[in-house]
Amino acid sequence: MIPALLIAMALGASAPAAFAGPPGPGFDCTRAAGEAQALICADAQLATLDREISRLYALASHSPQLDTKQRGKLRAYQIGWIRGRNDCWKATDLRTCVLDSYVTRIHELRRDYPAARGADADGISSGPVGVACDGGARRRAATFIHTDPPLACLESPDHDYVLTLKPAAPAARYVASTDQGDVAFWTKGDTALLQMPGQAVINCTLEAPR
Repeated sequence: MIPALLIAMALGASAPAAFAGPPGPGFDCTRAAGEAQALICADAQLATLDREISRLYALASHSPQLDTKQRGKLRAYQIGWIRGRNDCWKATDLRTCVLDSYVTRIHELRRDYPAARGADADGISSGPVGVACDGGARRRAATFIHTDPPLACLESPDHDYVLTLKPAAPAARYVASTDQGDVAFWTKGDTALLQMPGQAVINCTLEAPR
């Protein structure tokens, strides 16, 4: 049986008003359990990401396009995601694990549930947009999250990268560090540049949200 506390955290602060409320996460910090939840309650950026997750989940779960089975699947995935996030205490870098978990889940909710994209003026995320690059590269997608600092999730066929905006005029430059080297993604208007570790920079076009 699914613990009641996990269900409550999955539903979280489900109304959009939670985003406009006090700077805390979408769950009750007086009931926080474990290192991951304690960190989220103490970290403004992570708390902001948690509120956005709550907002997107509420929009998706209340969609009239979902039938009972689909809504149950969404709920189960959300509870599974919460368990995975809470297990970040096992990671070498707790904060990076939690941050990556939030960014990739925001991308998944926006990608898989059109209703989650229905009230973007109330939130801090946008996309996903298609990323079509020269040279026959396989299609990618990107979701942008407007925290401080701004973040992006770059979905590739074999891996999802969590990138952070670095100062670089005139284009926005997002970077993710990997064991193989940096992934760099520059955006300006509807154009972009992408450099994977050990590869040359390629030209890309940002397409309309999917």
